[in-house]
Amino acid sequence: MKESWNAIALHPSFPEGKLGCQIKLEEGKLLGSFAQGESFSLDLEDLSVSLEGETSNLLYLRSLSQEDFPTLTVRDRSILQTLKNSGVNNLHDSSISTKKPWSWKTWSTWGLTFFSIFLCGLIACYYLYGTDFAIRNVEWQTDVKIGDELLRNPPIKSLPFWKHKRNENSLIRESLALILQRLREGEVQSNYDFSLEIISKKEALVTTLPNGKIFITDGLLQKLKNSQELSALLAHEMSHVLRRHILKTLMQKADHSVTIQAILGNSAALQEHLLEKSKESKGLKYSRDMEYEADYYAFLMLYNAGIPPQSLINFFQRWNKEYSEQVYEHFAVYPISSARIQNLEKFINTTSHFQAKPLDVNWDEVLNALNAEE
Repeated sequence: MKESWNAIALHPSFPEGKLGCQIKLEEGKLLGSFAQGESFSLDLEDLSVSLEGETSNLLYLRSLSQEDFPTLTVRDRSILQTLKNSGVNNLHDSSISTKKPWSWKTWSTWGLTFFSIFLCGLIACYYLYGTDFAIRNVEWQTDVKIGDELLRNPPIKSLPFWKHKRNENSLIRESLALILQRLREGEVQSNYDFSLEIISKKEALVTTLPNGKIFITDGLLQKLKNSQELSALLAHEMSHVLRRHILKTLMQKADHSVTIQAILGNSAALQEHLLEKSKESKGLKYSRDMEYEADYYAFLMLYNAGIPPQSLINFFQRWNKEYSEQVYEHFAVYPISSARIQNLEKFINTTSHFQAKPLDVNWDEVLNALNAEE
């Protein structure tokens, strides 16, 4: 530990008002000596210590009672610990410590750093959660309006298959209506009015509009083995609507300014923008996370409706094996990955006490009616 420190003594009687000196602490006193040989002393009980200077880096040592005692300034802050060990209590500035105080440059550097971190975090949150947050401020009626508008004015770039002739066979329509009604019993309460339309078309197609209108072709129905497979397919499509995936997919194409307006509560601008984007869309492809989420909610819907959830896995496995990429989900080809099937198998392993309810649909009669119309 140092025993003496260089200091500057300030007093009007000194040449130019200051003189260099050396100080030390000894036996309860502050002792000092000048180069000319003169010396001085001060009881530590009479010593006042403060932190001053333009950059708050000088220690000022003064006498509390002797007005003529010179003011001592010390740059070496190591003296502080010695003063404290010597019992000096008159440390008048709370910022005095053994650490060097921050200058304005340090404060500004750290301030800029924290602001940059905050800004980067804000941007990251916007890209990760901005769409979800904006969607929360958009009422569900917007989904219905977009779906109704697509029915009236379909995308120009491709004539949607729902504009083709409807299948009006009463047996087929009633059978599918029973399945849809059962699924609605298993869904989480919602405002969407789901309905099903059968399109006379050989291609295996299915699509769902954000207003809950589901369109499925004869060609796809003929490829299904039983009513449970159709239930699984419809449950998945309904889950896309319930989780508002169509709206979120359109949101990804929206301008950032519109999204920010929706986050701030102005959903009218977003609704108008989404309507325009839906008209321009040639196809919508759900993200992997959306497909996983739709699988999960379809699983729950089947479970609650008393339809074996295993039927969703069976349908995916069989379809992948026999038809691969022939199903169009909401305009776009979307193959069913093995990872999605494995994820569903994990759900199956966590369920218990499932009670199946009979579904009063004769699928053979439905297939015979479909084949008879060819």
